[in-house]
This record gives sequence, C-alpha cells and structure tokens, in this order.
Amino acid sequence: MKVSKNVVRTFGLVTLVIAGGWLFNSRSAQASSNSKVPAVTMSQAIETVLTANPGRDVIGVSVERENDKLAWEVELDNNLEVYVDANNGKIIKTEGTQVSWNLEDLKYFID
Repeated sequence: MKVSKNVVRTFGLVTLVIAGGWLFNSRSAQASSNSKVPAVTMSQAIETVLTANPGRDVIGVSVERENDKLAWEVELDNNLEVYVDANNGKIIKTEGTQVSWNLEDLKYFID
C-alpha cells in the first residue's frame, strides 16, 4: 500500500501542532526570575499603579529586570517610575521626583 507524501507531511504537521499545543499549555503560568513571560499582564500592572497613584496618566510601560526579578516599569505623567513585580503584581519600588505645582506659584508666570 502506497501512502502519498502529502498525507505523511500533513500527519507530521498535525502531530507537531498537537504536541506543541500540549507542551505550551502544560507550562506553569508563574514567572520565575529567569522567565521572559510575565504572569501579571500589562493591564493588571497599570491598574495596580493607577490605584496607588489616582489622577495620574500612564505615559510608558515596559518589562525590565529589577533586583533579578521580572518587573513592569510604569512611567507616570508626574515623572514617577513605578515597578510592579511581574510574578505577584505587587509594587516593588517607586523612583523619580513627583512634580507638583501650587497655583499661587504659577500666578507669577501667567502675568
């Protein structure tokens, strides 16, 4: 019995896809210190930062290593950089200088 090359190729491709899907789904969702894929999503990190800093806007987000841990760096419109642990979603640290203006101080610039 002769089997065409296309049938063999198709069977091999389907086998690879099924095996790859099984391997991908069997991995833990937890991000280790060596992982490149965060367990906490960017949206979750932003929500955590904005809850801790109400009234602010996010101007940038990136994934970085902080103290050998994978972390989201969320930049705010007040020159703060807030780092969120990509494994547990907790704020690790906040850097930068917060900019605040007093309306009384601004009146000298407006005149």
